[in-house]
Amino acid sequence: MIDFVNRKFLLPRGKGIVMTKASYDALWDRILKRENQDSSTFLGCFCDWDNSPRKSYNSIIMQGASAQKFNAYFKRLLRKAQNIGSPMIVINAWNEWAEGAYLEPDEKNGYAFLEAIKEAKESRGIEK
Repeated sequence: MIDFVNRKFLLPRGKGIVMTKASYDALWDRILKRENQDSSTFLGCFCDWDNSPRKSYNSIIMQGASAQKFNAYFKRLLRKAQNIGSPMIVINAWNEWAEGAYLEPDEKNGYAFLEAIKEAKESRGIEK
């Protein structure tokens, strides 16, 4: 399961969980350690996640996400894809702004997430 860092409850309104903060590193660890995958498997990943703007309650927020971590994790995932013969990696998402899942350049990270993918592809997933 995801390594949950914190849970807050909104008891007066009866809405349940306001926010679940989950570890970016723990979720990537699960993605990278998933077993029983072969050439028919499409591997998947994400750069970040925060659906609190859309859901307001019962939302999930990743903690610890950064372009630098994405770079390292994506290289490892690319190596895994190559090792099992997976034809592609599916990335969530190009511009899902309301859920904090976007690769599109922004003021905070610039092109860092896209550069991470380019660097991983050019290095074939090999760390420098």
